[in-house]
Amino acid sequence: MATIKAFIRTSTKEKKLVNVRFRLTDGRDIQLFHKSDIKVCPGDFDAKNEKIKAKIIFDAKLRKDIDDRITDRKKRISELYLLAPDKSVLTSDWLEEAIDRDLYPGKYIVNEQPTPAETTLLAHVADFVSKAPEKKLKKVNRLISASTIESYIINQKRL
Repeated sequence: MATIKAFIRTSTKEKKLVNVRFRLTDGRDIQLFHKSDIKVCPGDFDAKNEKIKAKIIFDAKLRKDIDDRITDRKKRISELYLLAPDKSVLTSDWLEEAIDRDLYPGKYIVNEQPTPAETTLLAHVADFVSKAPEKKLKKVNRLISASTIESYIINQKRL
């Protein structure tokens, strides 16, 4: 069973904000890390309970927001790990990208509209023939001859 721990990494407890990090472990073989965008002061974070310390004076809304974001991120990491097809090849980079894709899917939307050359075979051939006078032959490094372009046009008409 995979376990996920939230922690911070700093050498001092000054008031500078640091990122909350997450470590996913599954047995001895798998150990993945994620550096989140959740920021806390090192003196305010309770490493044992993985949330803001209960005994300090802290804004209630902000405390709840940070604690909820940590819990939500742990759930996301767990879900992404469970959905992974081959767990033996997972890396921390994979985890970072998977979380980024999950949190910001708009960054990864691919243009689903096909370009005109991809719509049909005839459109592809027409595109190829129109670009032929500008192309060079690789072996001899010269432009395609007029007779070759004529044969392309004849074959296009046959199609």
